[in-house]
Amino acid sequence: MPLTWKAVYFDGEILPQYNEDGTQNKYKDIERHRLSTFDLIDSTGKTVHRTYIREGQRLIFRRRNFIRLTHQGQEKHTIYLTGWQMTVYTNAGPKNITAINYIYEDGSIGLDDSRNELELLREEI
Repeated sequence: MPLTWKAVYFDGEILPQYNEDGTQNKYKDIERHRLSTFDLIDSTGKTVHRTYIREGQRLIFRRRNFIRLTHQGQEKHTIYLTGWQMTVYTNAGPKNITAINYIYEDGSIGLDDSRNELELLREEI
């Protein structure tokens, strides 16, 4: 299930990962201060996941590609991570809050935090 992304800004402007002419926008091209939603799109053009970005939140997006070795050869897998992080101020000082959705090739989604620098779970290895 290969996915592409689309950044949607508050004014309705859209920055797709791939333009109609086939050129590619880079993830670093996203103007995060204008970001309203970040969508993951399947090969049919359907939005399969949307992350809403609120004031003070910072977008998180990663695409993990890995190869699992089996007795039959290699299996290639991709996991998409999308979510947000924000800093809140408490009596004990600033604290980062993170929410990340882990989107698997079978369409299932898991919600977690940063998992100590995005470590893999046993079932992802």
